[in-house]
Parts: sequence; C-alpha cells; structure tokens
Amino acid sequence: MLTRWPSLWGALRQPAQRSFSLVKDVWTLLSTRRPVRIVVGLILLLVGIIGLFLPVLQGLATIVAALAILRKDIPLAERVWQRWVVPCEHRCRQWIHTFRQRRAKRKAMD
Repeated sequence: MLTRWPSLWGALRQPAQRSFSLVKDVWTLLSTRRPVRIVVGLILLLVGIIGLFLPVLQGLATIVAALAILRKDIPLAERVWQRWVVPCEHRCRQWIHTFRQRRAKRKAMD
C-alpha cells in the first residue's frame, strides 16, 4: 500500500507544476499589459458588485481585488483605494495589535 504514494506524488507533481506555470503566466500578462488589467479589473468589479447581493460570492473581497488591479490605470480607483482601503488596513492593524497585547496580558496573568 505504501508503495503507491511515490507514484501518486509523481502523478500529482506534473499537474501542479503546470498550474503554477499557468498562474505565473497570467500574473505576468496582468502586470505588463494595461488593456488586460483594465478588462480583468472591470470584470472583477462587476462580479464584486453582483457578489454584494448574492450569498455565494465574496463581494467585498472581489471589489478590493478589482481596485488593487485598477488603481494603476484609473485615477478614480486610486482615490477610492486611498480613501477606503488604506484607512481600513490601518484600523485593522491597530485592532490586531491591541488584540495581541490583550492576549499577552491574559496569558501573563494565568
């Protein structure tokens, strides 16, 4: 039974390498071509807006991803990013820092 695992790993390694190569190629395409970035960003934005009303899709996360892609090319996306996403990130970092301090105090008291 254990002799099957190496052959299974070898069978899974090749598709994993192909999928990693595909993701790398898509990322290269997105990072170098402006029209592709705009189209992908607008599609993600549309899916994110639809996702706000459908329980299956993560609307807010998709909108943030769309803004991250579009902010290089569209000034409005950069303004929205600076006004909403950056302050939320700072607040989340402060919250996490406070949470860790309180947890450390509780552990020290125990």
